[in-house]
Amino acid sequence: MNKPALRPFVEEIKTPLGWTGPENDRIAALLRDLPHVKAACVTEVTKAWDHLLSSGKVHLRQVMVSSWSAAEEALVDDYPQAFCMLKRLCIFQLDADLASNPIHPASLPRLEDLDIIAGTDTTSFDSFTTPFRTQLVSLTLPVSFALSGCNLATFSALKHLALYCSGLGRLVELEGDLPVPVVISILSSVSSLRHLQSLSLKVYLAPCSGMQRGFPKVLNRFLPPELPASTRTILDTIPRQIQHLSLDTDCLRPDDVAAYLLSPRRPSRLRTLR
Repeated sequence: MNKPALRPFVEEIKTPLGWTGPENDRIAALLRDLPHVKAACVTEVTKAWDHLLSSGKVHLRQVMVSSWSAAEEALVDDYPQAFCMLKRLCIFQLDADLASNPIHPASLPRLEDLDIIAGTDTTSFDSFTTPFRTQLVSLTLPVSFALSGCNLATFSALKHLALYCSGLGRLVELEGDLPVPVVISILSSVSSLRHLQSLSLKVYLAPCSGMQRGFPKVLNRFLPPELPASTRTILDTIPRQIQHLSLDTDCLRPDDVAAYLLSPRRPSRLRTLR
């Protein structure tokens, strides 16, 4: 704030951009004088955004927000030049109102990487992603029963897919506790995507607490006495065209994974396994 000469070198904002107190005017002036910001991590839409984007010089490449609702959409409408180069969008949670107020197709023309951290439902997800289905290259999606019916078959440019779900605080003891059918359905829907190269599965039966690097933090890495039989079907629905596979999960027996990797069912072009 006291070194104006350094302002052209600031490329990332990680504050909530929502402040009160005697420093308001100084902070507002500072934000209006940061022309090269490319990334922003914020918790809510406030006047701070107006100060940051009003210069017309900021072109964001990466944004992380707690939600995407009418407020965020209005911001994109007001400052299209600031978002026209946006490539990566990380959202903690999609607003259910998106179903009735869908995003405009041309709002984020360069978006290629979408990361949704917390739960969403099929209607909201479909409404939000419809304009981007032929341009998204990478997608991270939390799987729950609310995503039943989710179909990614039209994400024609998709190269990287990450799915995760967990026991959400308690050990999963019954097959119906874990949305394995949803995982299987989503994997089946991407089997024909010719550009898909990598798949990451973070599916936990053990209880989880909080988030770590955007994913559930597992409390206990142990297997229950009996795994749900349907979890083995996950291996059979792994897309055959992928080259990179990450199985960060406690719902698959090592013997089943070994048998899968030694069988004709494994992807013929598989290069890396984690």
